[in-house]
Amino acid sequence: MNMNQDGDAFPILCQTCLGPNPYVRMTKEKFGKECEVCTRPFTVFRFQPGKGARVKKTMVCQTCAKLKNVCQVCIFDLQYGLPVAVRDQAIGNTEKLPEDPVNRSYYVQNQERALQNLDPGQSFVTGSLDMTQGYVQ
Repeated sequence: MNMNQDGDAFPILCQTCLGPNPYVRMTKEKFGKECEVCTRPFTVFRFQPGKGARVKKTMVCQTCAKLKNVCQVCIFDLQYGLPVAVRDQAIGNTEKLPEDPVNRSYYVQNQERALQNLDPGQSFVTGSLDMTQGYVQ
């Protein structure tokens, strides 16, 4: 498990969380929190997206964000802007993490290895929400 890889990267954020200001100052705390999905320590990024906005921070690790194709702050889908549960139900994705901590760690390590073999633009999430027919009343 390469734990240093997670701390060196920029967080995976949606446009809404990043805000309108192109110059955002971020603080980085290596292994600052436990991931809410896989319970592994990860690098926490804190930032204020705009003047008067609340301080936001990352909630899940980069591996889990890449596996689910979600924003690390709001945990919404990056492509459609939907909550993960709604998106997964719509595309029929029922994959769950193992309950046992040892099995969960092994599963995440294998998925991390699979992510390294993907092309940079390729997504790990399969399925589509595209409409096959137009909406007619």
